[in-house]
Amino acid sequence: SLPPLPVQYADYAVWQRAWLDAGESERQLAYWRKHLGVDEPPPLELPADHPRSGNSARRGRKLDFAIPPALVTRMRALCQQHATSLFMVLLTVFALWLYRHTRQPDIRIGIPIANRNRPETERMLGFFVNTQVWRIALDGQLSFADLLESTKAAALGAQAHPDLPFDQLVDALG
Repeated sequence: SLPPLPVQYADYAVWQRAWLDAGESERQLAYWRKHLGVDEPPPLELPADHPRSGNSARRGRKLDFAIPPALVTRMRALCQQHATSLFMVLLTVFALWLYRHTRQPDIRIGIPIANRNRPETERMLGFFVNTQVWRIALDGQLSFADLLESTKAAALGAQAHPDLPFDQLVDALG
């Protein structure tokens, strides 16, 4: 049998609620309002997007592919050069792909985060996942390095403000 955990999920939930109620919620919300802006973003209009039918017989598909090792090596070198993670590079590429297909300069991408930023929660059972929305601004004139820096800034800002529950953000921004 395993030894009992020093902290239970219910303890975490009480701690988080008290922390947010003590003013942290307003601080976190102020960051997200500034980061996301108060204007409602237009829906992302992909050229191949179309209304979905109510037919549930359609099955989703997946596409398996491998990134060539040489490209992975180059991406890792890019990460080291710009002090970013591979996730940041791939997210930047994804945002750029969305921009190229939509020409919409304001891309917002939902990112699930583990939200286990305290040592006490690392071995704890429970659902800690939260969703963040990262805003990446593109104008067609930025270099890839500048765009990567923008993604990095969004990531670092989000990592410094991980605790506002997504549903509270949605409610606050309407």
